[in-house]
Amino acid sequence: MTEAPRLASVGLVDSDRDLEGILALQRESRAPTQDGFVTVEHTLDILRAMHALAPSVVARDSDGAIAGYAIVMPQEVRALLPILEPMFAMIERLPPAADGRSGARAPATPARPRSAHRRGR
Repeated sequence: MTEAPRLASVGLVDSDRDLEGILALQRESRAPTQDGFVTVEHTLDILRAMHALAPSVVARDSDGAIAGYAIVMPQEVRALLPILEPMFAMIERLPPAADGRSGARAPATPARPRSAHRRGR
């Protein structure tokens, strides 16, 4: 078994290199798995527009490569990703959160085994 890469940092996307790293991980995760699959095929331009609204969170390995990510999708993203319209429509039908704030909080998605998320593996 190959050793998992050491994470060096977790933070917000801060460059096109980070966005390109997200796209590379998405391409690696396109095939359905037991734990799920990537539904949306983003482009660099769409990720840039999304990042301008709300930056995504990335984990970088010790070489600075993107090792994982969490994309932030505020309601304004709706127009950029028509394939997600059913999800946004469902969110609108949900009752307000227990704390009275509107909007949905996405449940945590189980992570795939670390070896499946590693670059070049």
